Amino acid sequence: MNPPRGRPRIQETADEIVASVLATAGPRVSSAQYSTRRVAELTGLTQSVVSRAFRRIREGQVEVTGAGGAVAVSYTH
Repeated sequence: MNPPRGRPRIQETADEIVASVLATAGPRVSSAQYSTRRVAELTGLTQSVVSRAFRRIREGQVEVTGAGGAVAVSYTH
């Protein structure tokens, strides 16, 4: 079987990473500590990918659930 060609798709992985970062933020999520730029720095993702993840989470395209530190992400395409 041939390996996939082209650029890897990372948005779904980025959504999960960003969701887990935001889930640990609690009430601080609205602060500058959790701007798209800061989350990009913390995670090593690009700011545009993080910004897209924020938007997808905010618009409900990505559903985030979790308890006890575990985060589950599902997609509502």
